[in-house]
Amino acid sequence: MAHGRKYSIRVTVGGLLILATLITGLVALALQFHFTKEMTQEGLLDRLGLTSEAISADIAKLDRDAHFTGQLLSQVAKGALAPEQRQRRIELLKQTLDGNPQFYGAYFGHGDGEFVQLMNLNASHVLRENLGAQDSDRWALVHYEQQSGQRVRVTRLLDDNLNQTHREQQPDNYQPSQRAWYKGAMRNGSYKTDPYLFHTVEINGQTYAHRVADTDVVVGIDVVLSSIARKFNDYTRYHDVIEATEAYFFDHHGEIIAANQTVPASAPLPPSRPLPLSAEQQQYIAQLGTLTVSNQDAWEPMDFSLGGVPKGYAIDMFAIISEMTGIPFHFSNGQSWNQLRRGFIDGDIDILHSLQRNLGSRHLGLFSSPMYTMPFALMTKESTPVTRLGEWQGRRLGMIAGWSIIPALRTHYPHLEVVEFYDLKPAFDALRDGQIDGVIDASDVLRYKVSQYYFGDATIHENLSDLDNRYDGHFYLVVNSEKSQLHQILNLALANISQEQRTALAQKWLQAENGRPSARFASIVPHKAVLDIIEREEGLGQLQRLTLNKEPAYVYVEHVGNFNQLKDYIAVILPESHVDQLVLQRIAPSALVTAAIILALLPLAWAFSRPIVRPILQLRRATIQIEKRQFDQVEPVQTNIKELDDLSRSVNQMADTINAHEKAQQAFIESFIELIANAIDDKSPYTAGHCHRVPELGLMLAQAAEQCQEGQFAGFAFANEDERREFRIAAWLHDCGKITTPEHIVDKGSKLEAIYNRIHEVRMRFEVLWRDAELDALKQLADAPEKEADIQARLAERQQQLQEQYAFVANCNVGGEFFDEARIEKLHDIGAQTWLRHFDDRIGLSPQEETLLCDDARPLPAVEPLLADRPEHKVSARHDRENDPALGITMVAPLLEQNLGELYNLSVGRGTLTAEDRYRINEHMVSGIKMLASLPFPPELSRVPRYATSHHETLDGKGYPRGLVGEQMSIPEQILVLSDIFEALTASDRPYKRAKPLSVAIDIMHKMALNRHFDPALFRLFLSSGTYLRYARAHLAPEQIDHVDIGKYLKTEGADAPKAAVSQPEHMTE
Repeated sequence: MAHGRKYSIRVTVGGLLILATLITGLVALALQFHFTKEMTQEGLLDRLGLTSEAISADIAKLDRDAHFTGQLLSQVAKGALAPEQRQRRIELLKQTLDGNPQFYGAYFGHGDGEFVQLMNLNASHVLRENLGAQDSDRWALVHYEQQSGQRVRVTRLLDDNLNQTHREQQPDNYQPSQRAWYKGAMRNGSYKTDPYLFHTVEINGQTYAHRVADTDVVVGIDVVLSSIARKFNDYTRYHDVIEATEAYFFDHHGEIIAANQTVPASAPLPPSRPLPLSAEQQQYIAQLGTLTVSNQDAWEPMDFSLGGVPKGYAIDMFAIISEMTGIPFHFSNGQSWNQLRRGFIDGDIDILHSLQRNLGSRHLGLFSSPMYTMPFALMTKESTPVTRLGEWQGRRLGMIAGWSIIPALRTHYPHLEVVEFYDLKPAFDALRDGQIDGVIDASDVLRYKVSQYYFGDATIHENLSDLDNRYDGHFYLVVNSEKSQLHQILNLALANISQEQRTALAQKWLQAENGRPSARFASIVPHKAVLDIIEREEGLGQLQRLTLNKEPAYVYVEHVGNFNQLKDYIAVILPESHVDQLVLQRIAPSALVTAAIILALLPLAWAFSRPIVRPILQLRRATIQIEKRQFDQVEPVQTNIKELDDLSRSVNQMADTINAHEKAQQAFIESFIELIANAIDDKSPYTAGHCHRVPELGLMLAQAAEQCQEGQFAGFAFANEDERREFRIAAWLHDCGKITTPEHIVDKGSKLEAIYNRIHEVRMRFEVLWRDAELDALKQLADAPEKEADIQARLAERQQQLQEQYAFVANCNVGGEFFDEARIEKLHDIGAQTWLRHFDDRIGLSPQEETLLCDDARPLPAVEPLLADRPEHKVSARHDRENDPALGITMVAPLLEQNLGELYNLSVGRGTLTAEDRYRINEHMVSGIKMLASLPFPPELSRVPRYATSHHETLDGKGYPRGLVGEQMSIPEQILVLSDIFEALTASDRPYKRAKPLSVAIDIMHKMALNRHFDPALFRLFLSSGTYLRYARAHLAPEQIDHVDIGKYLKTEGADAPKAAVSQPEHMTE
């Protein structure tokens, strides 16, 4: 009797009810929390989606307005191009900007150098400050004049009525016809530039240019990028989202045009040391004015522009030089390297930098001392180390167009093909696509680009000895040869840059900062997932949940323009953690209220919950039983609630329907599988019944393993009928790949057999030799009748020799004996005999046979060998035999699909199959793996592909197709290995062998077990359980079932046989 405190049934049941109510309340509270969170998230994310769409729509509208306004202006301007209509053109520009206040400026550029630009002072406060405009000034008009043989830029400030309020001028060699917007419009009719610094004032933006009809006049509309950045901040400024949201406007390469935030850069550079300058040098600098410096668009991290703003290692060096000397610098970008170089030669650019000194560049001017040193490196997809570029003779190498070392490379390495690209991004794409073999550039630039474009499988080869010896890796400043004093000052400034400053520059641009990306990554959208979206063009215009920097985030990416085939995109990113934080703040009060209501309802739950909860829980258990496919255990729920009773009946009816449907589907699938097996068996009369017998034997042996109570089989058993069915289906499908194996190879009963047995051709050649011998004898007899006896004797001897030789060849064709070297030599001696062919062997051929001919026709009559391996006997593989590494297939395919050579086939050592034939037969396993891997097996049949394709594996790893070893093979797989072998040994329908008696088959299998072809313990169970004999009585001919002394096999290596649950059968006598 149990002891302890007792409780009344009311307290027990009441306590359980209260507990159940509390649990139910907590579940309800959790559900409310979950769904409220989802609703709040959806609302917030919908708002973010609308914000993203609004930003996208606004930018797209700006893009569209600029394009169509420029197009309209180009059409209207056709009638106002005469010199006397200049005021009319200015009024057109004013009307254009009046109607579009977001435009920075508009202008006309002529091929002869004439240029008129009107700028909207209200479009940018930077423009107003740079020009010193007053509040009353509304417009700035810029045009160029020739004064005393010098080109001068004239800038006029105008009020709203175009009345001049201020005028200034300065020398300027600006030529509109040399600008990218002019050339692009003249070439394409319309053109949109990448971001660049506007020439008039240092404001970054983009130009929309259109050619006026067939003239040399181009109209341009300028849009400043600062207005786009402001839109990002305006649209994302609600609640706390602005601090967490990342918004980017970027091009199809991922290069940022504008953003609402930037990647944090490193700490400011160390201050410069004072630079001692002479009074003459200081006076020279005072008169020098602002110098124009080249700025490349995309040579990160050394020299590039972000949205037209100069950035990079070299740009910071100019900032240091400016701090030391007081020289103001203006940067010119938006042009290719060749255009920058041409601008320097023409005098538009004062300083060309990041240039190497060699034969192709020495003539440009005065070279400074080195700015910095970067050796060249080679980037490849191959990981094999490269130490000398000379090792790469015959390869294709990509480089940026305009590199001064390209002519020298082509001279020093004439066998290398140098392919020039306008940027490294297309060069990387060409390398990834296999169009080139490598890319050459400065080592730091390549390392940066690999990180920038996420080129993870690239290898950078540095310390190329021959390149380092020929090119020192120094990069210089270049000034005009007439500016020797400026050259001297720049050299002093470069020498004055401290080691601390150079270290800070390297940390800022060439290294990572405390585990965070350095400022160099600010030029590209810093999220690979966003770049993948625009590359695949999948998911555009959709709000997606992605993982960025190992943190989940919501991402919206949209295409915002396709002007002149230049695609721009917008991306808005919001971290999920920020969304969760907002959600928690909003739902906390409602969750507390809900919890209070649940506590208040506990008394009611005491009274009313039970009649409802009990049947519902029972129905829930019924659905779980259905989910687990335990249909027979589903029972009706007893309840007085009509709806629940109807639901219970429906659940039971559904269970019965699903059960019946599943059984029908299973029957259909198994019937279909058996149909496939029958088709495979029917394909060849020699293997008929194999696909039936292996499953039957496998199930017999599996049952014996389940009933065994010892050794490795003690814990083996199919957990349920689904696992047994899985094994059975796998056994039926074990040779499904043979459906692709040619019948004439499966049925190959002799070595010369192809579609038919070619021994008949060989015999006919012997007949020809026989007739030739008779004809020779008759000719000799006609010439010397007195030697008839000797002639007849030699004829008889020759005919006897031919009989013996043919018998030898025919015996070789059967393939019953091991073919040693002596027999091979004899075969070749016989085959070397010749006969005379008088008929053309190239007529009457099929198209396929004609494709195999690879030598010229010989004149007739032609001497032919008795046996030969001809080139047309070698049939190349008709398809790629490379297999997906994920399939784990280790089989090595021969070079040929088939070799029909007569000597080659007759020389096969064992059996009738060549190496090519054997692979074609073994290839059925590869076909089986691919066929079964493509089928959507349900979970309960998930191991069918593995079971069905492992019956040719061995314990020692020498099997095929995967080369598995013992510990990698399960008991069901090993059962199918043994079953397939035993059936093959005892089958009476194999073309290449006679059926083995039972004792011989068992002895062969014993030797195979000792050689670890399959598990010895399983072999002993096969014998001790009597499985071998039960199968033999069912499927072997009576004359095959002889006496087998299994006792000598059950004590092998001192191991006792597992004791099967069935008794050992009485041995059969011969």
